[in-house]
Amino acid sequence: MKAAEILGDLDAAIQAAREAVAAVNPRFARNHAAYLAGHGRVLAVAGHLDEAMEITGQAILRTAGVDSARIRSEIGRAVDILAKRDAGPTVRGFVEWARAYPLAGATA
Repeated sequence: MKAAEILGDLDAAIQAAREAVAAVNPRFARNHAAYLAGHGRVLAVAGHLDEAMEITGQAILRTAGVDSARIRSEIGRAVDILAKRDAGPTVRGFVEWARAYPLAGATA
């Protein structure tokens, strides 16, 4: 995913992220949240805002009981990207919710 993103192939990065989420067992909350967060971030980078909000929201909800600076940071990056890409009310509402959610780690 990261290599494809670095090379500018966002479609490949999105597909790799989607496959990573599908491959991880949801019972492993930390891994599932990490892959969801990465998927949400790459969707936000690609401008797929609705899907990015959906996936990032799932990642935020999966952080309950998971203490991981890496996951919180990845979620924070996705939320920050969303905040910069669109000032519409739906995205603004999501960003406000995400930044207020405990442990989401999104920055201001």
